[in-house]
Amino acid sequence: TSCLWMGRAADKSQKFINYNYEDYRVPKGQESEYDVYLVEIDLQQTNDGFKKDADSLSKRDAFIELSVNSKAVTRSPRLKVSVYQNTNVYG
Repeated sequence: TSCLWMGRAADKSQKFINYNYEDYRVPKGQESEYDVYLVEIDLQQTNDGFKKDADSLSKRDAFIELSVNSKAVTRSPRLKVSVYQNTNVYG
């Protein structure tokens, strides 16, 4: 995980300025080790372990709890690393 953001679905479009995948999709044959996937996980309830100021143990626990706390998981196509620049996510 390089970057995280947790918030309400209604706030997602304001936070993810570069959310149009087509502008950042990696053409077949031009893959790079720096390419990324964006993963959206719909949580049943917020988890403090995903907050910006959470310590590493809390983050680990939050990821372990995903199996019981997630409603849906969506993965983007392979994208250029620049897709998450200026998105207001934290690293």
